[in-house]
Amino acid sequence: MSDSEQLLFGGALHYDYGWARHDFTMLEQSALSMARSAPRLVGSTVRLAWRADRTAMLTMVLAEIYQGAAHAVGLLVTNEVLQSLFGSGDTVARVRAAVPALIVGMVIAVTSAVAASLSTASTGRLEPKVERLATQEYLRHAERVELEAVEDGAFRKLLDSAQFGAQSSRQMISAMVATLNGTFSLVAAAGVLTVLHPVLLFLLMLIAAPRGWGALHVAQRRYASTMAWIEHERAARVIGESITGRSAAQETRVHGVGSFLLRHFGQMARTAETEQTRLAKEKAATELLAASLSGAASLLAYVTLAWLLLSGRMSMAVAGTAVMAVRTGSANLGQPAP
Repeated sequence: MSDSEQLLFGGALHYDYGWARHDFTMLEQSALSMARSAPRLVGSTVRLAWRADRTAMLTMVLAEIYQGAAHAVGLLVTNEVLQSLFGSGDTVARVRAAVPALIVGMVIAVTSAVAASLSTASTGRLEPKVERLATQEYLRHAERVELEAVEDGAFRKLLDSAQFGAQSSRQMISAMVATLNGTFSLVAAAGVLTVLHPVLLFLLMLIAAPRGWGALHVAQRRYASTMAWIEHERAARVIGESITGRSAAQETRVHGVGSFLLRHFGQMARTAETEQTRLAKEKAATELLAASLSGAASLLAYVTLAWLLLSGRMSMAVAGTAVMAVRTGSANLGQPAP
């Protein structure tokens, strides 16, 4: 809390709404507890999506499944191309031998792009329908309650919490698509690596774990900062409304307090900037640590590949495919959510 908040408001402002009691729920969640609650959250969203638009939902799911399968097949095709290029014979013969696999790879790339486009279109079509259906459900139940309950303060707080459910249902659709995409990509790479050599699957998990931890830690810290500073931002908005709002603008000008409010608004803004700087530094440190651990695991993976290659346990073509699988399998991990 800044000095300006203490002077102008006598302390920090607080939201007295039903959703406020859930403010810090995310900070109490571990990766394991999130995984346990995921089936329930996904299940309710899937049921809404099925009711809202079955065609769009099926198109989205099938498109994501196809992209995952295409990713796995693409890695196998890459292995076939490398096998042909590193095989015996003259250069022209080796290139000719690789042409069929290259054609298959091009077809897979094109169809995968089409599937991604279908998934995007279906998601965009499904999201507003899910939000509309969830809103209707919320209003339908609210309409049935007795007038006495509507006037009850505790029930009003319950409605304050429920009204955000529709928006959350919409956000869950895009979150599900991102999760499906990353999961299928990881599973496809893991399956190919297991076929190439089982130890590579373990190394892929070592590379992925720090990235996942880093993303979760950064998201939780950002969420904690947002919740801790939400009243500060509310106070800043009150000052802005006192200067520009229709109800307070006249008094502000009559009493000549505009410069006074602007000065304190600037002080509060600088306080918020200090918090954002701290958050950015913490995010950079976390991401550096996660990248270092993931990099060390990647180095171990490449050393293992080199040993398998030099010891004759793996061919050059297979090693090249393994490198691509490791890189693509962990590429989407640790990215922020949309």
